[in-house]
Amino acid sequence: MKKYSIIILISFNFLSWHVNAQDTLVNNLPTFETYEFDAKLHSPVHAAMLSAALPGLGQIYNKKYWKLPLIYGGATALMYLINYNNNEYIFYREAYYDAKILKIRNEEFVKRYSEANPNADLGALSVDYIMERSEKGKEYYLKYRDYCIMGMVGLYLLNIMDANVDAFFLNFDVSKDLTAKIKPFVDNFLLSENIIGVKLSLEYK
Repeated sequence: MKKYSIIILISFNFLSWHVNAQDTLVNNLPTFETYEFDAKLHSPVHAAMLSAALPGLGQIYNKKYWKLPLIYGGATALMYLINYNNNEYIFYREAYYDAKILKIRNEEFVKRYSEANPNADLGALSVDYIMERSEKGKEYYLKYRDYCIMGMVGLYLLNIMDANVDAFFLNFDVSKDLTAKIKPFVDNFLLSENIIGVKLSLEYK
C-alpha cells in the first residue's frame, strides 16, 4: 500500500510540474497586441511603388530631398549622351550606306572631314576610306548609345531600390541608449535537470 502511495504522489508531482511548465510557456507567448500595425511607420513597398511610378517620389516620401538632384542630374546627363551617340550613329550609318551600297561620298561626311582637316586634299578622299571609317564610327557610337540606355535603366532601378531601403531603415529605432545587464539564468528541459548560469542581456530604450 505504501508503494502505491509513493507512485501516486510522484505522478501527482510530475503532472503538477508539467501543467505549471505549460502555463509558463503559454504566458510567455506573444499576444497579437504586441504586433499591432503602426500606421505611422514608413512602408518600403509604398516608397518603391512611388519611385517606380515617377523617379524621386519615393525619396520625397522618405524626406530625402537631397537625392533628387542626383537622380535627375544623372538622368539628364544620360539622356544627353543617348541623344548624342544616337545622332552620331545615324550619321555614320548613312555615310556607310552611301559608300557601301551607292558607291558615293556622303556630303556631310566630306564636310566634317574638311572642317577637321583644312589642308587635306578632298579629291583624294576615296569611297573606300569613307566606308572603312564610317563602319567603325557607327559600331562605336551604337555601342556607347546602348551603354547609356543600360545606364538609364540601371539608374531607374537604383532609384526604386534606394527608396525601398531608405523606408525600411526609417522604421528602426537607432537610439544610442543601450543598457547591458547581467542576470541569473535558470532553465530546464523536459526529462533533464535544471541548468543554472548567468546571462548578459542588452536592452534598448
